[in-house]
Amino acid sequence: MSPLRLSGMLLAIGAGWGLTQPLAKIAVSSGHQSLGLVFWQLVIGAVFLFALRVVAGKSVALPMDRLWFFMLIAALGTVVPNSFSYRAAAELPSGVMSIVISLVPMMSFPIALVMGVDRFDWSRLVGLTIGLMGVVILSEPEALPDPGMVLWVPIAVIAPICYALEGNVVAKWGTHGLGAGHVLYGASVVGAVLALPLAVGSGQFIDPVHPMGRT
Repeated sequence: MSPLRLSGMLLAIGAGWGLTQPLAKIAVSSGHQSLGLVFWQLVIGAVFLFALRVVAGKSVALPMDRLWFFMLIAALGTVVPNSFSYRAAAELPSGVMSIVISLVPMMSFPIALVMGVDRFDWSRLVGLTIGLMGVVILSEPEALPDPGMVLWVPIAVIAPICYALEGNVVAKWGTHGLGAGHVLYGASVVGAVLALPLAVGSGQFIDPVHPMGRT
């Protein structure tokens, strides 16, 4: 694959990732709660990946001995981070949420060191420290529309911590013989099963039959 095509793919993925924060802001502005949004996000993802794998002739089986791994990836990659991220997005500007999400690599490095996935490097530490200082400056109370919003920043930070943990878990222990698409599909299915009782039990379930306007 040519470098130009790879660069284009990287740009497309980055743009898609960047869109998640303003789209999340739109979703929570409708009045819907985080666990309900997480459930339908996982359901839509599971259905899409199921269809994609069927068309591609790939397995859609969920090995019983890998359910714990699907559950771990679902928890660290979607259920926990998105639950807190959606909640914080209801209170913080999407720009601030985007800045907070950029903490993922800064969180990944120390976690990687603790888990033995990476080696210490002073240049990386200096670069990440400078980046962290920028995030702190842009997220301080004086930089926010309302200084009281700063209380929601630690809630938003839970998401990048979870993503950093997820990445390092996969880097250290791999995908247990499964392809990346299979892991994502399995995590979406298992995550939806986990999120449903949480959404219903907390009263946050979203009924798709009714209009999706503000509640």
